[in-house]
Amino acid sequence: MSAILSEVSIPLNQLQIRQSLPAEFRTSANNLFPALVSRELQNPSLIWQDNNYYQSLFSRISWTHMVELIRVDNTTKRAFYELECIKSNWSTWELKRQINSMLYERVGLSKDKEAVLALANEGQLIDSPEKILRDPYILEFLNLEERASYSESDLEEALINHLQEFMHELGRDFCFVDRQFRITVGGEHYFFDLLFYHRSLQCLIAIDLKLGKFKHDYAGQMNFYLNYLRENVAYPHENYPVGILLCAEKDAEEVYYATAALDNKLFVSRYMVALPSEETLKQWLKEEQDRLEKQFDFGSTKKRDF
Repeated sequence: MSAILSEVSIPLNQLQIRQSLPAEFRTSANNLFPALVSRELQNPSLIWQDNNYYQSLFSRISWTHMVELIRVDNTTKRAFYELECIKSNWSTWELKRQINSMLYERVGLSKDKEAVLALANEGQLIDSPEKILRDPYILEFLNLEERASYSESDLEEALINHLQEFMHELGRDFCFVDRQFRITVGGEHYFFDLLFYHRSLQCLIAIDLKLGKFKHDYAGQMNFYLNYLRENVAYPHENYPVGILLCAEKDAEEVYYATAALDNKLFVSRYMVALPSEETLKQWLKEEQDRLEKQFDFGSTKKRDF
């Protein structure tokens, strides 16, 4: 043993056991994520400039998470994904999936600059039903693109079989309640596909799946379900139920005229069963942003975002 130690150039009493990587990174955040502590946003109150934030971040995510986050070169976008990792307890696989599906861009698409900054600062802010929506929802984990054809029941079954992935795509605070929820009116039974409860909004969320393009009668059907839930299922202390129609396609003008006069909160979003290429998705997002910026003019009616 002494012969071996005599050939070691560092004296034994100077040898140190290194800390774990996250522990070392807590003391060298500036070197690891220089963009995180930059002043490009010129807002000293942002959470990711606080040492306590670094300690929370590096104690709760793994080295493989860090590798993926380093690749996100936009400060605001990276902060959004960091906070979603912490608050939603994403695995590395889920983090990669959400980055590849451009979750940040989809969530922030119709929000103004201040709202997007707040989104990155505090995670996904949920104070209204509009803010739980994503468009499109990316459902590539269902592997339905491998089938020649599938039905609405196939889609529902696949979502149930991949419930954890689907709830990650829906966002935080969704709690699964039931599938094929039955409504009985006038001696007849009606069913909608999925029922959730949202903790932050404190309301029921009804989701109905449609294979093709949105049709205006889908809105009336969902409004019927929501009226029943409000009168017979929701508790007195809860907010009014919210409905989401997931369709393969939709026309914004048709959605507007089908939902404009409804008292209930009813939304229409698209879904994709295969993740498109990054360039295709970027082009889709650009077209969607251009559409929103044009602020559809429906006569004297105030513009709505879909």
